[in-house]
Formats: sequence, C-alpha cells, structure tokens
Amino acid sequence: MHWNIAVKVYLLLCAHGVPEEMRPRRCPHCGATVTLHRHGKFTRWVFTVTEALQVPIYRFLCPCCRHTMSLLPSFIEAHHQAATDIKETVVREHADDQSQAHIASQTQRLPGGAWSEKTIRSWIRRWTERRSAMEARLWRWGLHHSPSAALPRERLSDWRALFVWWSSLGVPEPGALFPLLVAFTRTGILTAEGLSSHKTCP
Repeated sequence: MHWNIAVKVYLLLCAHGVPEEMRPRRCPHCGATVTLHRHGKFTRWVFTVTEALQVPIYRFLCPCCRHTMSLLPSFIEAHHQAATDIKETVVREHADDQSQAHIASQTQRLPGGAWSEKTIRSWIRRWTERRSAMEARLWRWGLHHSPSAALPRERLSDWRALFVWWSSLGVPEPGALFPLLVAFTRTGILTAEGLSSHKTCP
C-alpha cells in the first residue's frame, strides 16, 4: 500500500471518529486495562511525498487516572509534520551514498520542503538509533512473517542490507518499514493500514 493511499485510508476510516474496534483498551499512563473515553480531536497538517493533507487526531481520556492521550496513526510522529514516507525516502537515498547536502537540496520539490541539511542529518541519526534499538525485534518479525526469505549478505546493521531484505519479504504494504519501527517504539498508535490500534508483531 503506497503511503499516500494509507493516509487516505485513515482519513476514510476515521472521518467521523475512531471506529469502536480501534479504540484503545489500555491507558499508557497508568497501565489500566479499560476502555478509554472519547475526548475530542484536533487536526494536523501532514506532508507525504506527494501532497499535504489535514488529518484528524483523536484524543481519549482514561476514567481511572484522568490522563488524556492522543491516538496517532503510525505514518506520523509526535510534533512532526513530515510523514514517515518522506523520512524513509531520505534514509534510503543516504544509504545509496547520496550526500546529506544533495538530499536536502532535493527536498524542495516535496510538499512541506525544503528541509535543511541539519534536519536531514537529524532524521538520519534518529532513525538509525531507532533501528539499532529495535533491530533484533524487526528481524524476528521478518522471519516470522516470511521464514523462507533469504538473509542479506551485508552485515545486519547496515540500512542497505535491511532495505534489500525488507523488499524480499513480500510485505503486503511496501513502504511499511518505518511505520512498523514507529509501532515498535510507542503505545497508543493506529497502524498504517488503519485497522488496529494494537501492536501485533512478535
């Protein structure tokens, strides 16, 4: 599923609120297993590789501790307007030996661009740290999803090796690698295809 389509699927499914089956059932603050109450919404601009869109972000209230939470879809990060497809594009280009200065200059053609070289450097560093922290879990997920997929010859910590391996898995949604890493690292999330608010990966 192309990221732009994934965003629009989210917009379609959540146009009138988060569907009941996707409502969070656990408070990320106190850990209580409870159905959180609807608590309004706000909108955010999101920039994908093809367009700028406004998406609704729904808020929920825990009846136990009275804390609120925002249920973010996995194609965006907190306090970021650039969707994960833009960041994955940046990291892929850097893995293909393009300089950060060149990548930054190319972002002027993207919605929301241009992004500075400093921003590009920050994205690459942050996603590399995230990958390092979740790499073992990611490989387990991949082997569980497609046990017959051949492991790459390159060392496992290299982005290029990971991208080659990922493309061999036959994942139904090409481009879902970065949202999966997001899902691994935070609670209270809607998956890229907008079907579940729970992490289902081993």
